[in-house]
This record gives sequence, structure tokens and C-alpha cells, in this order.
Amino acid sequence: SVSGVFQAGLSSGYAFNASVARNVCEQLGVVMADKAQMEKALKHGFETCKFGWIDEQVAVIPRVQPKVSCGKGDVGIVI
Repeated sequence: SVSGVFQAGLSSGYAFNASVARNVCEQLGVVMADKAQMEKALKHGFETCKFGWIDEQVAVIPRVQPKVSCGKGDVGIVI
């Protein structure tokens, strides 16, 4: 994890809607990160190439480095 933020999920594909993602977090004994926590993790280098849910029920891709195949080459919290 980076600043306490990590992405939980299955190894392939997208299987969770926001409600299921929240339940998975509860089963893991953690809370879903909110936008502020995601921004803090991003500043500390957290990035993925896959959408994940945040507490505000928005799917985001945190990107530090631009990559066309991840978030269309954008950086930051890509929605």
C-alpha cells in the first residue's frame, strides 16, 4: 500500500460495482479510500492501470506517469 491505499480486486477484468467494492473493503477490515486519501497516495507515487472505486462512488485511475493505455495518457486522478 502507499499511504494506506491499495487496490483490491480480482486478477482479471472488472468485477465490482461501487457497492460490491465497499463490501469487499469491509470484509478486508478496511475502509474505501476517499478522494483526499487517493490524492495523498498519488503524491507518494501510487498509480494503477485499472479503474478502482473511491468512497464518493466514482471510479478512478490514479496516474503519476502518462501512459496512453492507462487513463488515456492523463496524469492525476483520472475519472
